[in-house]
Amino acid sequence: MQILTVVALIVIGILLFELIIFSHEFGHFITAKLSGVKVNEFALGMGPKIISFVKRRNKVLASSFSYRRLLCHGRRG
Repeated sequence: MQILTVVALIVIGILLFELIIFSHEFGHFITAKLSGVKVNEFALGMGPKIISFVKRRNKVLASSFSYRRLLCHGRRG
């Protein structure tokens, strides 16, 4: 039972860390969008993409969103 508690706490810690990174990077992203700066990609993590999708507006590439394998930081480019 004690090992399960430790594993649960580690998972919760990782998820909270990921939430903090996401909210920080999303602040940069939304500020850039509202200021009229073109943002090609918004990614959570670095390395190979696990999940990604592209948001298109008027048949023009607007932004790419991706979730990457190594979750140590976010990225917008």
